Amino acid sequence: MGVEYDSGKGVPVNHAKAVQYYLKAAEAGHVLAQYQMGTIYESGAGAEKDYAMAYKWYEKAAMQGHTEAAYKMGKAYTEGVHRIKDKARALDWYRRAALKGCIAAQYELGKEKYLVKEYKDALTWLQTAVNHGNLPANYYLGVMYYHGWGVIKDFDRSFAYFSNAGTFSGTYYFMGMFYYYGYGKLNKNLNKAFWYFRRYEDVNPDKYAEYYLGLCYKNGYGTEKSLQTAFQNFEKSAKKGIKQSQFELGLCYKNGIGTNCSYRFALEWLLKAANQGYAEAQYEVGEMFFNSRLYSIEDAYPVFTAIQWLQKAADQNHKLAVCRLIDIYYDEQQYTKAGKLISVAINKFSYTNAYFYWAVFCHQGIGGYQMNQQKALELYRSFIKYTPYPDSVKKVKMVENAKQFIYELEHPTLNKLKKILGK
Repeated sequence: MGVEYDSGKGVPVNHAKAVQYYLKAAEAGHVLAQYQMGTIYESGAGAEKDYAMAYKWYEKAAMQGHTEAAYKMGKAYTEGVHRIKDKARALDWYRRAALKGCIAAQYELGKEKYLVKEYKDALTWLQTAVNHGNLPANYYLGVMYYHGWGVIKDFDRSFAYFSNAGTFSGTYYFMGMFYYYGYGKLNKNLNKAFWYFRRYEDVNPDKYAEYYLGLCYKNGYGTEKSLQTAFQNFEKSAKKGIKQSQFELGLCYKNGIGTNCSYRFALEWLLKAANQGYAEAQYEVGEMFFNSRLYSIEDAYPVFTAIQWLQKAADQNHKLAVCRLIDIYYDEQQYTKAGKLISVAINKFSYTNAYFYWAVFCHQGIGGYQMNQQKALELYRSFIKYTPYPDSVKKVKMVENAKQFIYELEHPTLNKLKKILGK
């Protein structure tokens, strides 16, 4: 009778009477009527909105095995809608509904498992939801395959999931990343990358999208170059704590990119990024302290401070920091410290100066190396080979010294005679 008065089948439509009959049926234990009373009180269609009454009836229906009512109870405990938030109860209700085929519950269960990093269960339920046509579940599967969380990292599968996630806002950011870097089998497409980052920023202003938009505007990727707009995006993102943007903002102030040059602001923002462990910023901060007079930095021991920051960057295998440190340590005659960086500078970064330093250490038996004249000769020759065109006064002098040392090592008898004659 409630359905007939609600739909007007056989009788004139009368929602008030429909509610009366639904209520009688619900009180008599009819599960569909109980669920219907829940929707009536939740929506306010046919009765005044009353969440307490709505979830009273949803719970009664759910206890009798009604799938949608169980899902509603899960949402109630997740969001605290007339229920105290209780994750365990929410998951229990979602699981009951999911096992009976409720797609929304399968998605919610998978999402909740994803959020607590229980990726095995998350994968099961999210994939089940996707198989039943749920679009947002594609997003979380895309993220899992993008990062390799609970699955083998697979950019191609990740891209396929993101492509099927519909207009779920988070997909715009990841699609932008795919086209910006050309991950997997995808070719770089900076025009598309910019479009996705811009779309994501329009839908959901985000600190990461602002960073990449800043890079696009700075370099003219997919849009007309605009240094001022780049600066504005870096600034918004930097203030939200993104270390990459703090670094870029520091460079903007240091070099006058999109704003007035300010060494004070440059150091301030570079230090924020450096303190978050960003190696690029640590290197820049080290260079600024090493050239403290140029940047008007007041510090009692600027070279010591510079070395500290360069060492932090070098510890993360930052190429320029390693190369800079080995030069500083050699010039400061801290040969043991320089010697520790030799293998990294040569094997990882092919730094030509390191061949000269290593040769000197083997030649003289310093820097933690034993004296080895033959090894020194080989290294001096390697330095000459890899430095055919010296690009600085210092490098010219190093090449001249290397040639002199090669000559002495190749003519040991003559060298001994020179020493005798010198005496």
